[in-house]
Amino acid sequence: MKQKETKVKGNIVPKHYVKGGMHLLEILEMKVPPEQIEGFLRCTLLKYIFRYDEKNGVEDLKKALWYLNELIDLKEKKDENNK
Repeated sequence: MKQKETKVKGNIVPKHYVKGGMHLLEILEMKVPPEQIEGFLRCTLLKYIFRYDEKNGVEDLKKALWYLNELIDLKEKKDENNK
């Protein structure tokens, strides 16, 4: 399992998503099926894109990009496992 970067990055990867050195997504990967994680990532990504121009602007776009990169990592891992 690829370890998530748990370094706190201001509001992009806030400390409240990291417990015991593990990011929320690492915990989800251990507890729920990949399809549910994909749904979570997609919904969260869309949330930040949908609201960026009315709430936090560029910060929300950066959050959306972070979740997009996580979704890409998840899909690449799935593709590797299916080879």
